[in-house]
Amino acid sequence: MNNHTSPPMIVQSTHEMRAIGTADVAKQGFSVLREGGLGEVSPNRLNDNNVPLSLSMRLVLASASPRRRKLMEQAGIPCEYVSCDIDENLGKMLPPQETVLHLSTLKAKKAADNYPQPVIIIAADTIVYIDGRILNKPESEEEAIEMLKSIAGRKHTVYTGVTLIKKEGLNTTQSVFCETADVFMRQLTEYEIYAYVKTGEPMDKAGSYGIQEKGATLVSRVEGDYFTVVGLPLAQLAIALKEMGYDIMAAWK
Repeated sequence: MNNHTSPPMIVQSTHEMRAIGTADVAKQGFSVLREGGLGEVSPNRLNDNNVPLSLSMRLVLASASPRRRKLMEQAGIPCEYVSCDIDENLGKMLPPQETVLHLSTLKAKKAADNYPQPVIIIAADTIVYIDGRILNKPESEEEAIEMLKSIAGRKHTVYTGVTLIKKEGLNTTQSVFCETADVFMRQLTEYEIYAYVKTGEPMDKAGSYGIQEKGATLVSRVEGDYFTVVGLPLAQLAIALKEMGYDIMAAWK
């Protein structure tokens, strides 16, 4: 089992935000506070107008993924949605954790540039990793078939990186974290792979399968957080939001 949760990292800057990954945070001259470093956050924290922050702060999910949007709705996290396309060609090979953190930060920063404060932007990126290579979304049915053949009957690791950017007053705060889960696929025949690809379901998914849909029939088991595989680790997201002063449970009331 190779499950790993990176502790949330809070990056604070008064006037400047840059897209950075976990390994680069300290190098950029930001102050880094690991989990718990902000102290206790009251779930009923008030803003300047004496309104609970969880009711006054806009949440924006910077994602076109219907799966992530559905997860936010299921968790009862009220938010707005915006598509945020970026160039995902990094130009160089990065470790999988740095890759998802870098890409999620690019998405979050692009969305944050277009939203007035006060706001919290949430962005995520998910990849499938096996044999030292990253499996992104397939560009053709042929590529989807090859991806599924490469993971059939084997274990692969799913990485989901999440970036939150909070703009409030003169301050901008960033939090990043990464979750992983190991997925074990059952043995698949060529017919099963072909039939699944013909449904069209693999074409917008990293690794060419969707565990929350028909692709669930291809998976033997998951070790780690299921929602990481879907694309948004909800428990860790709730923790990161609370550290920023936003308690989702206050929004449930």
